[in-house]
Amino acid sequence: MGIILFLLKIVVVRLKLKFNPFRIYSITEYDQYKTFPVLENDTLKFLRNSIESQIREGFMFPERMIVIGDRGIGKSSSLFFIRDLLEKTGDVNVFMFTQLITDSTDFFNQTKINFDSASQKTMFLLVDFPDTIIPSQFKKFLEHIWNLMTHRNYKNINLVFAMNPSHYNFSFSISELLGKFTTRNLIRMTREETERLIKLRLSLAGNKDFFEDKIYDLIYKYSKGIPRNIICACNSLIDPNIDKDKISLDEAKEIIIDTYAEKIIKDRVDEEEEREELIGIYNLIRNFFNGKVISQTMLSNECKSKLALGTNKTLKLTKLLVKFGLLNSYREGERNHIKVLSTT
Repeated sequence: MGIILFLLKIVVVRLKLKFNPFRIYSITEYDQYKTFPVLENDTLKFLRNSIESQIREGFMFPERMIVIGDRGIGKSSSLFFIRDLLEKTGDVNVFMFTQLITDSTDFFNQTKINFDSASQKTMFLLVDFPDTIIPSQFKKFLEHIWNLMTHRNYKNINLVFAMNPSHYNFSFSISELLGKFTTRNLIRMTREETERLIKLRLSLAGNKDFFEDKIYDLIYKYSKGIPRNIICACNSLIDPNIDKDKISLDEAKEIIIDTYAEKIIKDRVDEEEEREELIGIYNLIRNFFNGKVISQTMLSNECKSKLALGTNKTLKLTKLLVKFGLLNSYREGERNHIKVLSTT
């Protein structure tokens, strides 16, 4: 009996997570990507096929591609995915930028490599657009990209960008250049992809079955399939339960309901005042309106009364909450004439 109990204890210890694999949920460095590889969904399969075709064809034709998606959907990870594929070939120069390059001097300052010598070999320029862009800088960037596309070594220069939809749409007020690129929209994950992503990370920490099955439904319901939100939700669940070998659905619900929205807002918003305003609106809809608002006027009035927010500010902030995946926005009624905002 003593031996059996000893062996059972060993099994339990092995089931415990070695570490919290969701502590890093914003992949901003290549080393992080190598540690926490992304789930290869349909979009990444498309990117893989495009790059592998380039490799098979000997980079005969230059690649021009834009990955479009909202913040948190996996744009940076997609570029790291492409970088990883390319660097395994060993036959190309790969440069990744997190700010816009506006001329060859800018290229040299960021890489310490002369552009003309680098472009003698097949070269990929991967640009991960910053969240905030100055229009004048954007214009210079587009002009520089046109110069690259007409460069004497253009057949060697491949361009892959990742940007949010607003930046892509704004570019056409400056130039039609990005219309010459192939575009691929990153979309939210399905319920099945959400579970696969979570288990992929849990496996890194030694226990892919840490969550009960219904917890995946809970996480998907709140995260809306946004990868960064999925990771953030899992981090919230594991941090206080790291020493357990399993977490129950009831425990998960209590944590998610109490902490999830605030953590997402703090992750997405830098300005403290705006954070508090967003949290205030979310809690107002959740508590005062019982999670569902069917009157924009009533919401505006309550935000004005309880949070001292004007109508325009309320509209702007509720759009942000929808963008972050914290609110659902839809229409209902016989003619879909009622606009609804809900927390779940």
